[in-house]
Amino acid sequence: MAKRRKRSFPGEPSPAPRASVKTSQSVYADEQTPGIFGFFKSLAVRETIESIVIAVALAMMFKAFEAEAFIIPTGSMANALQGQHKDLTCNQCGYQHQVGASHDAKIAATTCPLCRYTSPTKRTNPDHKTFNGDRILVNKFVYDFEDPQRYDVIVFKNPNHAKQNYIKRLIGLPGEKILIENGDIYTMEKQPDETWAKTIQPKPAKKLLEIAERFADTNYFGSALRQVGWPRNWKQRNGEANWVGEGFGENLKYTATARPEVSWLRFSNNRPDEVEWEQIEDILNDEGQIEELDIKGRLVNDYVAHNDGVVGSSDIQSVGYHWVGDIGFEADINIVSGNGNLSFDIVEGGAHFTCNVDVKTGNATLSVRAPEGSEIEFVDSGGNVVAEPSGQTSLNSSGRRQVRFFNADDRIYFWIDGDLIEFDAVDYRRSDIPVPHYSIEDPADAEPLGIGCQNLEVVVDRISCFRDVYYGSTDRPDYIDSYLERFHRFGQQKYRRNSQRKGVRVSTMENESSADPSLIYQMMRSPEQWNTDQAKSLFSRKKGQTKPMFFLEEYEDQAKDQFLPMGDNSAQSLDGRVWDGPKFVERDLLIGRALVVFWPHSLNEPVPFFPNFERMKFIR
Repeated sequence: MAKRRKRSFPGEPSPAPRASVKTSQSVYADEQTPGIFGFFKSLAVRETIESIVIAVALAMMFKAFEAEAFIIPTGSMANALQGQHKDLTCNQCGYQHQVGASHDAKIAATTCPLCRYTSPTKRTNPDHKTFNGDRILVNKFVYDFEDPQRYDVIVFKNPNHAKQNYIKRLIGLPGEKILIENGDIYTMEKQPDETWAKTIQPKPAKKLLEIAERFADTNYFGSALRQVGWPRNWKQRNGEANWVGEGFGENLKYTATARPEVSWLRFSNNRPDEVEWEQIEDILNDEGQIEELDIKGRLVNDYVAHNDGVVGSSDIQSVGYHWVGDIGFEADINIVSGNGNLSFDIVEGGAHFTCNVDVKTGNATLSVRAPEGSEIEFVDSGGNVVAEPSGQTSLNSSGRRQVRFFNADDRIYFWIDGDLIEFDAVDYRRSDIPVPHYSIEDPADAEPLGIGCQNLEVVVDRISCFRDVYYGSTDRPDYIDSYLERFHRFGQQKYRRNSQRKGVRVSTMENESSADPSLIYQMMRSPEQWNTDQAKSLFSRKKGQTKPMFFLEEYEDQAKDQFLPMGDNSAQSLDGRVWDGPKFVERDLLIGRALVVFWPHSLNEPVPFFPNFERMKFIR
């Protein structure tokens, strides 16, 4: 019987045959029998052979009926799951990150997701080698006992090419009408008056943490930025004088003294772009100066560092066409003394969502301050309005705590030391379409994250910022000019470091607003323009839709039930949105649910092929 080959996803080369391994065996017998018959008469030999046969039989049964191993070749599920990639370290801030390398080891440069510095790669550098994708186990039996759930990571056969195995996240269920809007997933129901009502589908907390992408971290600050005096991301609110930041990187600490008024430490997304990095290098070489260091906050977008590389002369850089308002942060906070209040704030579309914790009792309350013309209210699971939802936390004394605060999918998430806090209500309804807001009195979306304290002495020594996955609503791929040409269209003429890039064209996902990239680039970094009609029109495009995008059928024959799959790396996932044939997967094409990353690429330290335990994990 021919040996079965290990299964892989499309694009993954067949596994190399295993080298035979010779092992020494000891044979024991009460009575010596010559020749081959004596060998098999040995009790030890018979037991060994029987054990091997049983193990092989069990493994074959396990593979056929329970679980099977797969290899991920591409980055459509990054960053939760890695395809073929490189593990790189930024030359400026030292942050370790991954970049997709489906084109083998030809990545010439990549950009750090935190400080945005572009570092070259060298094939001769052992730290720049290309690794295979994650090896995962898939439960093939689970859907015989339970229905697939939204946001499961599923493995299935490509409905347009049954010999290909795909891995995506499950977005739409049988019988649903799906809308993708503002990066979120909605189901829609037809009303008696023939209109469609939509309901957002929030992610479970654990899945949100799994797929959220880090875009800033106080532990990583480029050495060149320190030398030129580049402003930190976090600073005290204008007009206030309490929070003091000292040090850089892992030595950075923000301290606040106990005062009767609330004082705020706020985040500004002011990372350098390509041109500003050129100016910084000029300063270090005594060739120029940065025109302005008081940089106002720019919008967080759907930039994906995993897609940001240069393959030879081909540019596969991720630009980030879409504003992402679903963001959050994680902070290590030490309450030194006091019995006051600790507050956390997130802004989306001019609305302030605030969590206030009474450190004396541990009681937490949620509140929202809506911008003019907008109505926002919290609702419980029954749809009842709750004015100020409350919940009990363990934050009721001095000491060190890890706090996470996130706004995603019209839901507020709040964790203390890894425990999700339960409130009377965490979901909210909003009457308007969120667009960025800014004013001198309230920078709003230009300073979208905040930590406040009142009557407390507080030390914060690390803050990491995250954004939710932005699911693009485009239904076709687009061919984008090279970064060099695109950069000139942005009006930035100074571009030397990567001038070897040619005017090639590469496939990526279309920007859903269909606006000129130069206009998007300009608007995202210009808070003064966010209140103009032009900006409001840009940020409102493809929003406020009144009909579903995908209609999934549910049949009496469940094998034909339809599911919509999409990749976490929405910008470069050729999933159900863009398939030429059916936009769905039928139930009988489901292979199973991804369970665990059992073997990410191995490490070379402390010894070669050392298991990469840190990346072994259950898949959410």
